[in-house]
Amino acid sequence: MKAAEDAVIAAQNAQKMAETFGNLGNTLSENSAAAENPAVKVSVSVGTQKQERESRTTSVTHSKSNLNAGNIALISEEGKVELEGVDTQVKDTLLLDGKLGIESKGVADSYRNQTKEKNHSASVGVFVGFNGDSYGIGLEASGSVGKGKENSESETWQNNQLQAGKLVTNSANGKLLLDATTVKANRWEGEVQDFEAKSRQDITKYSSEQVQADGSASVTYGSGGGATFNAAYNSAKLNTAQVENQTSIDIGKGGMDVKVKKNAHFDGAVMTSQAEKENNRFQAGTLTTGDWGKYRYHPNPRPKC
Repeated sequence: MKAAEDAVIAAQNAQKMAETFGNLGNTLSENSAAAENPAVKVSVSVGTQKQERESRTTSVTHSKSNLNAGNIALISEEGKVELEGVDTQVKDTLLLDGKLGIESKGVADSYRNQTKEKNHSASVGVFVGFNGDSYGIGLEASGSVGKGKENSESETWQNNQLQAGKLVTNSANGKLLLDATTVKANRWEGEVQDFEAKSRQDITKYSSEQVQADGSASVTYGSGGGATFNAAYNSAKLNTAQVENQTSIDIGKGGMDVKVKKNAHFDGAVMTSQAEKENNRFQAGTLTTGDWGKYRYHPNPRPKC
């Protein structure tokens, strides 16, 4: 091993240096106390140090499609009408008619980074301590080793933006799904079997762990020696989830006339209208709502590196 070879060579050099310093005895008297509590200390050492770092990053970013026209009709007589990562800007009527359902889904951009690092060092040398007319000689060595890792990832949603003068949604046998979708229309009409509007949470996850240890030792000729050792471990973990772009249905003064034969479900979504009460009709067999759990900080007391 490279570190061990360097330590051996350093020890050999230290011995030669000790012999050289020993010749100081011609003019100074040797005293181990001078090395243990020197007024002046001269030391020479050799060593090695190495650091390694590896990082990997992956990301996905979506570019949405845009549909702009005076009128747009998307019809599926046997299947579903599906809009994923699509924005519409329709001056008059946007017709969505799918026999088995209508699905409008936003897209999630993602990012992930994984980082690992290692480090180690070692050194050995000889020192001479002077105190008055006395001197002392000794050997000293030190070393450290550490490693750690850091992970981060995120998921960020881009809502579909459906804008129209008039929105018509019909499905004979299916559901109207608005998943990470923002609707803005002056009037909304339609008849479907089921209805679901759900918001998506942007998610961020972060975790890190770090272990580090170091030690040192020294030996004085003609006396004893000493050693110290230290170790540390640190970790952190943080998860967050929040809605940045809520799924919403914003209807203007034209109002709405919508019939949901079975269940209408709102999961973190909101529906508003600027029309008078008599111009707003939203009928559903049953109405349900949902909610999300929450992330919070969790310290991790045990090393896993």
